[in-house]
Amino acid sequence: MNISGGTNINSSSLVFNDFYYNRNPQYFVNRKTDNDSFELSNKKEEEKTPNYKKIALGLTAAAATIAASLFVYKRINPKFYFENIQKVKLEQNLQFSEFTSREEAVKFAKEKLQIKEIDENVPLDALNDVIKSIIDISNKNKGEFFNTNRIAMIKNGKDTTIAQVYSQPADKTFGRLEISENFYDMDFLDKAIRKDLYDKNGNRKFTRKYYGFQNTNTNAINIANKEFKALIDKFYNTPNDMTKKEKQNLYFSMCKFWEQHAMSEINPMILLRRINDKYPGILSKECINLEEIAKKTKEEQQQYLKKLLKNTLIYTEIKVKTIEESIYHEFGHLQDFMQHQNILKDPFLYNARYLTRGEYDNPSEEFKKYRERLKKLGQEDKLKKPEFLTNQEEQSVAQEVSLYATTSVGEFIAETYSQLIKGNKLSDRIMALYKKYNGPMLNN
Repeated sequence: MNISGGTNINSSSLVFNDFYYNRNPQYFVNRKTDNDSFELSNKKEEEKTPNYKKIALGLTAAAATIAASLFVYKRINPKFYFENIQKVKLEQNLQFSEFTSREEAVKFAKEKLQIKEIDENVPLDALNDVIKSIIDISNKNKGEFFNTNRIAMIKNGKDTTIAQVYSQPADKTFGRLEISENFYDMDFLDKAIRKDLYDKNGNRKFTRKYYGFQNTNTNAINIANKEFKALIDKFYNTPNDMTKKEKQNLYFSMCKFWEQHAMSEINPMILLRRINDKYPGILSKECINLEEIAKKTKEEQQQYLKKLLKNTLIYTEIKVKTIEESIYHEFGHLQDFMQHQNILKDPFLYNARYLTRGEYDNPSEEFKKYRERLKKLGQEDKLKKPEFLTNQEEQSVAQEVSLYATTSVGEFIAETYSQLIKGNKLSDRIMALYKKYNGPMLNN
């Protein structure tokens, strides 16, 4: 989830990559006229139940993640299927042209991209998205990279997963790229977007001119950037004129918007660190000591953040997200899996690299049982939080990539890999941390 860029709100606002800082919050917070308003507080029902959409750019859900990390523990001498995934050597500088026939797309994927299996229910538009993404990945790697062996569709109910790579090497489906059926279902997209953009009474949640929300527990504000706002406007005004691709991008972007909205409440230290990095002196001016706050409870950290943002307006602008970014991310996981096969074979190493902060802070029932089992064996210390989640400097570096990148080493690797495929220039600090954890480098 990369959030950056944009234009000033007024002459007193300063732009710093992914934050805006306005020395006069009242200009922005309380300004409201008939034609120009900003939605600062959530609707009452949202104040009680924040919209905690979970976007699974990597491993789809906590239960699945834990299952993947426990399989070795439950089996004796399991068979691994790393041989499913091979490093391919494709033609360099492949060009993508959208296919109009599924037969042609399948033929290209098998012959040119060396993908062995493509399920019959994978629609043409999904194939075009996957082929384009893999061509981008191939071209950034001079044709040499670990490629998926199978493309499949997944039925995921209400889950907001868009793409995922199957991560259990003791399963024959290891390395399969799975794409959500929901993401290509116009009826699903319409209903999901409507739920995001309208309240229970049919009123618009976002109002002109600035489209955004404030988390009432932390005062953190997030707004849609120009392109994102244009998609929201189009759905409000002429939804029937929107293409499927536009609705897909709007849906994905809204998922990221609500994730960002909730993140300041789930982990207020991330935002406090970002503010401290971007605006040195602001925290000390408010008599806030970052090291001391880190020792406080999450609720106390929320209050510090809320106090700070009450007097200082800093807000985050959310960019439009596309499925290609999700697929780049998943291929980042795949390269990482194949580069560190020993980690996937060992549940303790797997935990340290791939389990997210949420699993440590709010463990699932599976995780609790696992911990109890290790406790009886005197090995509970093997499930302590890894350094990446407790080291403030590493967390500060990871948040430069995205907030999602701060949740685990594995997600930091995948998010950074996605940025490399996109061609974004990353700081020396990011690349140093990426190399520390042996992130897959591009073959260029």
